Amino acid sequence: MKRSKLRSSLLRKYRSEKFDILFNRKSNALTAAERQLRQERHKVHVMTLLAMGLVRNRYLNDKELQVTVSLSLSCFLSTLTHLTLPM
Repeated sequence: MKRSKLRSSLLRKYRSEKFDILFNRKSNALTAAERQLRQERHKVHVMTLLAMGLVRNRYLNDKELQVTVSLSLSCFLSTLTHLTLPM
């Protein structure tokens, strides 16, 4: 059992060292390209969140939609009041 743990830890260490050598960097350090990619990804994510907020805001402020939802909700609630719970 100890032998397999030792083997897997050595294999993990070898793989991480090989990865670091391939990308020519220290273990936990980010390259400038990776940092820029992360920043750009973050910007796109924030922009999509803002866009979704605008779309939802339009839906919530739409008077026709509010009337339709309130009518269908009131009809649904009225049907629930006629139901009886089984004993």
